[in-house]
Amino acid sequence: MRPAADHDVVFWSVTDVAKILRVSRPIVDRLILQGRLPAAKVGGQYRIRSDDLQKWWDTEVKNTKRNNTKGIP
Repeated sequence: MRPAADHDVVFWSVTDVAKILRVSRPIVDRLILQGRLPAAKVGGQYRIRSDDLQKWWDTEVKNTKRNNTKGIP
């Protein structure tokens, strides 16, 4: 038997992620279909791991900061 993890993995629905990010559901669907946001289809619906959402967010923030500083001397 494996020891209990420090935290449980949470799986979000597309609707949950849209609410968290304050965007429309079609935007989240597009991110998933483009392969930009990791997700797995379970029972006909996509699920996004909370850890994957956090990693995706951190990467998006880093890329946004990098793009915003281009051209600044």
